[in-house]
Amino acid sequence: MVFYIAQICGILIMICNVISVQFKTKDKVLICFVIANLFGIAQYFLLNAITAAVVYIISTIRCVVFYYYEKKD
Repeated sequence: MVFYIAQICGILIMICNVISVQFKTKDKVLICFVIANLFGIAQYFLLNAITAAVVYIISTIRCVVFYYYEKKD
């Protein structure tokens, strides 16, 4: 059952990445990437791939920093 939930998270990641291409502003693209990264964290934790989840955590932090940097300007 956990495997199927992880696969659903993978599908949601793909959908978020496809939707993010449609946005015109960097803010919306970064928000969509953060959502996709959160699904990626959940997916890899469900699959017990902790190293991959940590990579997604670092990517999420990077997107949040970029988002706040863009808002600051």
